Amino acid sequence: MTNKVAITGIGIISSIGDEINTVTKSLFESKTGLSLVENFDSIYSKIYPCGEIKISSIDLAKSLQINKSNFSRSSLLGAYAARQAISDSKINDLNKYRTGFISSTSVAGMDITEKYFNNFEIDDCKNYVENNNPGDITSQIVDFINFTGFTSTISTACSSSANAILFGMKLINSNYLDRVIVGGTDCLTKFTLNGFRSLMILSDEECKPFDHNRKGLNLGEGAGYLVMESEKILANEKKEIYAYIEGGANIN
Repeated sequence: MTNKVAITGIGIISSIGDEINTVTKSLFESKTGLSLVENFDSIYSKIYPCGEIKISSIDLAKSLQINKSNFSRSSLLGAYAARQAISDSKINDLNKYRTGFISSTSVAGMDITEKYFNNFEIDDCKNYVENNNPGDITSQIVDFINFTGFTSTISTACSSSANAILFGMKLINSNYLDRVIVGGTDCLTKFTLNGFRSLMILSDEECKPFDHNRKGLNLGEGAGYLVMESEKILANEKKEIYAYIEGGANIN
């Protein structure tokens, strides 16, 4: 018999809100959060609307009290959402139970890589470029939340976060862990905007999925994490349960 998996905490930051209640309200009000890009320069930033979070990386770092200059925007967004999910689940000690942290990303620290790309051979710049792969994003987030347990990173393009959730579910189902924090984080960068433009799949207006006159997609940025817990924890602690994860699969 497999363990039940309950969602007891949610953390999110996106262009339509920086916590679950605001995001839910925005969804019911059909707010898109789309706008022209302001946080970086690109020849396409004033053409293609994106789901950009209107707070700079500098201000985001200040709000999190992070003083390290090699934290990418993806790490900052992930740290914000992960801390929120932990708080929402009312966890006081991350190491009390067998706990894991599974984070996913596709863009990783590309915003940092872009900044120092032309000066890569300079020793002072190498640290910023070399330490912003997907695994480093996870490491920066777990350092921020002071977590030292089981950690894993998933990077499978658009299915990354879904695979993180499935992996976390399996770890609890199999009684390997009691609690898993799962989710993903990605930021908008010149690389992604220009890259998707080169594929000719961006829309210069709000996207219209399945519409006969659709023109393409809109890019966005954000982070979202769930706290998933086993029956063992639920039996020992009073928890608000958002939902149970009964199963899942990815055939992509």
